[in-house]
This record gives sequence, structure tokens and C-alpha cells, in this order.
Amino acid sequence: MNRSLLISCLTLVGPALVSGQEAASGEADPNLSYTGKPLVQTEIEAETLEAEITEDKGYLIGRGSVKLTATNLEITCNQIEVFTDVKDKDGNDTLGELSSIQKIIATGNVKIVQEERMATSGRAEVFPNEDFILLDEDPIVYQNDITIDGTGAQMRILRGNGRVELIGDTNNKIRVTGRPIEDFGFEENEDSIVPPEDEPVDDSNNEEEESPGSEKGNNEDDPEAAEQSDE
Repeated sequence: MNRSLLISCLTLVGPALVSGQEAASGEADPNLSYTGKPLVQTEIEAETLEAEITEDKGYLIGRGSVKLTATNLEITCNQIEVFTDVKDKDGNDTLGELSSIQKIIATGNVKIVQEERMATSGRAEVFPNEDFILLDEDPIVYQNDITIDGTGAQMRILRGNGRVELIGDTNNKIRVTGRPIEDFGFEENEDSIVPPEDEPVDDSNNEEEESPGSEKGNNEDDPEAAEQSDE
């Protein structure tokens, strides 16, 4: 890459995404994003890079082992395109400002990494002015212990919060997978409040209780014993 092309590439994307990390009301510390994270320069690496700047538009395309790094954002893919405006509607130069980048398109084995989440898809469109990333072609988002599978659907990752919006249909339903929860069933050997059924009477106890009566019956057969008993 020659020097003029390198300068063009840095001019197109250098400070733009960094400016986009600042709060709308302005930060007291210009070196921190609105989330409090240190701002880092936006960079794009690729096997080949081409850039062109006209009177009112800018365009950059990178191919092969592409990597974009910005504040709390890393995108790797096969190809990346950056579309910018050089001037605003009043004719003022906007190159390098947040408003200059209209869209970034990443295609082919897209992987997006942030501290809070990670996403994969076949295609991703970054809209810095609208604060969201649109994922297409079988997107999947991993956030904490939750996996959101949007195969066949589209996803929107919103900047500034943990929200993820998904658009599916009857043929391509969205599936969310989280950590296991405790079993709400029961085991057969658990203690029961139902009283047990009546147990059968033990005949051996009854026989022992009736033994004195049996002696009385024997006395009736023995007259002499009966007389002694009467006395």
C-alpha cells in the first residue's frame, strides 16, 4: 500500500468511530467514552485495502483477514466496506467526524467481540449514527450465560445497553438458550404428608392376651381346682 492510500484509509476511518463513542451531551474527559472506557483509535487491517475520496463521498474496501478495532469493539471478517460523507448538506467538511461514516458492511465469517457479548453471522452492517449493528445470515449472540440463535432471522445489537432485537418468522423461529434451572419435579422416595394405610393386626399379641382366659377354661375341667378358686 502506498503512502497516499494509507493516508486516505486513516482519514476515512481514523477518528470517526472513536467520536461515535462519546456521549451526546459531551464528556468532561475527552479520552473516555460515555461508558467510562478509554477511547482507542479505530483501525482496519486487511491483506488488501483500497480507498477513494471524491468531492462528497468516501469509500474504503478491505479484503482478506480483515480486522477492525475500536473502543470496546473488534470485528473480524473476510471483507469490509466503509461508506462516508465528505461534506454535510451545508458544504462543510465532515471527513473523520462521526457523522461522516454512514455505514460499515462486514461480510464472510463475521465475528464481533465486545466485553459484554460476542456475535457471529455471515453479514453485519454497522450504523454509527443510529447506534446499532444489524446482523444477518444466521446470526448468533452470546451474552453472559445466554445464547440467542437467530438462524434464518435478523438481529439488531443496540449500543449503550444490553438489548438485542430479533426479527423472525413462522419458518425461522428464534431460540434462546440459558443456564439450567432446578428440577421442579419430585422423587418417589420423598416424604409424603399422606397417612399410611391401616396395617394388618398382629395375631401373636392377641394370643398372649388371651392366655389367662385359657387357664380359666382349664379350671372348669378340673373340679378340685375350681373349688380352690371359689374359696
